[in-house]
Amino acid sequence: MYELTVSVDNNQPHFINYLESNLRPVLAKIDGVIATDSGKQNQYLTVACSDTFRVHLSNTVSALVADVLAVGYKRMYLCDNLHIVNKNFYTSTLVNTMSIFDNSSDKEFLRKIVDVRGGECCLSGYYNFRMRKLKERWADLVRLANGNADVMSDVELIKEFLAYLRDTLAVSVDTLSVVIGDNDFQLFDTKSSIIRPLALFAPECSQEECAIVNILCLRPKRVKLYCDTDSVDKNFVQLLSYLFDTKVIQNS
Repeated sequence: MYELTVSVDNNQPHFINYLESNLRPVLAKIDGVIATDSGKQNQYLTVACSDTFRVHLSNTVSALVADVLAVGYKRMYLCDNLHIVNKNFYTSTLVNTMSIFDNSSDKEFLRKIVDVRGGECCLSGYYNFRMRKLKERWADLVRLANGNADVMSDVELIKEFLAYLRDTLAVSVDTLSVVIGDNDFQLFDTKSSIIRPLALFAPECSQEECAIVNILCLRPKRVKLYCDTDSVDKNFVQLLSYLFDTKVIQNS
């Protein structure tokens, strides 16, 4: 029997939630088990399977942990170090975009150093002691952003910066349908197939704040937005219309 435990600080349960939701279907296919627990300082996720699937499970966990460190911990680092005076929809979108945009090299680096074969994996341990090179890279980004304070506070400059990032991406979807509900959002491609959203690890953010970053990363030619225009964040609609050819369809 192969067993592996991942731990995170108690104030970061969303990381455990992400790992659990992604690992449950994997464990179901290999007759494995999964359990969560909490202590005074940490929350724990334990998975187990037969030795036959040891390599498959350890590789899956390693990749998911790398995603959490590359995006979730980067966002945490940015939130702790960026000098943002007035937090609003636009500054939140900027931070979320900075945390997830163009992080393929970060994930590649992390997948080389994350090693769960010993049966234990402490995420804060990786962040505090084994991610110096990445944190130096993130520190450069923070210095650049803090050195241009206007970009972090001026709505028009944030919009221009996001438009610049949009233009660096190739179009991946012709027409993207976006459905904003009461507590969530859904994305559909041109053939009405659902697109799984990227994980931002931002539980405090609204659904609109999470949706706009996902839409930006997908870089559609045009967007059909289905929502209740009276309840959706007006900043979301305005920014979406600024960045993309957008048609707003009122939910009945």
